[in-house]
Amino acid sequence: MKKRVFVDMDGTLAVFRPVDTLETLYEKNYFLDLEPQVNVVEAVKDIIKKDEVEVFILSAVLSDSNFALKEKNEWLDKYLPEINKNHRIFPPCGANKKDFIPDGIRNNDFLLDDYTHNLTLWSPPAKGIKLLNGINDSRGTWQDSKLSFSKSSSELAEDILSIVLNDKVIKHDSIKFADVEKEVINHVKYKLEENDIYDVEILGAKVYGSRGSGVNNDNSDLDVLIEFKGNIREDDMFNLINEDDFKINEIEVDINPITKDKSGTIEEYLNRNKPKKSLHDFKSSINSFKSESQDKTNKDNIDR
Repeated sequence: MKKRVFVDMDGTLAVFRPVDTLETLYEKNYFLDLEPQVNVVEAVKDIIKKDEVEVFILSAVLSDSNFALKEKNEWLDKYLPEINKNHRIFPPCGANKKDFIPDGIRNNDFLLDDYTHNLTLWSPPAKGIKLLNGINDSRGTWQDSKLSFSKSSSELAEDILSIVLNDKVIKHDSIKFADVEKEVINHVKYKLEENDIYDVEILGAKVYGSRGSGVNNDNSDLDVLIEFKGNIREDDMFNLINEDDFKINEIEVDINPITKDKSGTIEEYLNRNKPKKSLHDFKSSINSFKSESQDKTNKDNIDR
């Protein structure tokens, strides 16, 4: 009998899209329009082609939404048609996922998920693999296998199969955005000192772009905003700090310097309309929200 791998959707196969209110999740096309986490989707396709394990979708849905279930199926039809309807399981949001496996959970079942709480409920009796998507794993409480979305699809597929078939524990080094931002600030300060420029103050840094939103491919740069103030123009600052082949973890870094007066603050630059919730806030909030209607389990203060 083949081992089974159950794969989460939101934050794992699909890129989380920030929302300002929970009501947005009930709007038409919210789930249908989510971008695929390309490397992860392609890795799952590779695993299915190898036909060494049986792959299922295991994704929570808003049971009182008019669109969620239909749109998740349509999303899979578009990006992962290899997984048929009989291999798609949609428990209600906030429920324990292992309680919805039709023939019961097995000790050698695996769950690929980005949410530590789901993995903790799953393991034991079965085993979990955490998908590091660049914005989770903030406290590092999950101590079993961790795989980074920044790896190539072939690497991800190979590592998932090694974990499942050979009982290996693999822990990828995730790209921690906070560490990247700190390293970029240090690089910028070094370039300023190297050019005898001492009247510029670095106010902050923020990873954004394709890697910041999780829609990168293997060749994507690391885009980082730097907010500064001082007697130097943005374009001159750009040329100065990007003149070297600056890389982090062998990934080329593209630094975009901005000032409040010209391009706005980092917050203004990234959030022209309104502030959004983080992925952790979203999952915690939606679970708490649903528990109030006695349809879900309270997920407040759960570590990602």
